[in-house]
Amino acid sequence: MRRTRRLQWYLARATRAYRRDMAKARREGVSQDKRDEIQHGYWAETDELHQEHEALRTQRLLRQARRLDVPYVQPPWHSEEQRNEYWVQGNMTGEWYLTTAGFNKVRADIRAEVKARHEARAHWVAWMAAVTGLIGALTGLVAVWLEKQP
Repeated sequence: MRRTRRLQWYLARATRAYRRDMAKARREGVSQDKRDEIQHGYWAETDELHQEHEALRTQRLLRQARRLDVPYVQPPWHSEEQRNEYWVQGNMTGEWYLTTAGFNKVRADIRAEVKARHEARAHWVAWMAAVTGLIGALTGLVAVWLEKQP
């Protein structure tokens, strides 16, 4: 099973367990402190899963950017801050992952590079169509000319 699928499965399992525990706590009429404890436990568990998932998404996107030779902003490795405009360091996992703005910027840069590459090849398609048409026309002329030869 892929890691992203496994993380989503763990997240769904944790969410089901949280909802079940909260429903049980409400039925039993436990104190607000106990319900807060259940909620904080859920947040701690799902925060780690979300951070791992975001780190995997970031790795996949950056792998695509490197393959296309698209430059991207590096994480602030040597900074004391755990966050900037494009990067966040997970407090549970310690891994750096892209923020929504960073993800959108890298993805837009990748799309622009792919578009530029397609446009660079587009003029060759027109030339290939013209050459193919010319070859077809010449083949037709040769066939007619050979047909008329005695």
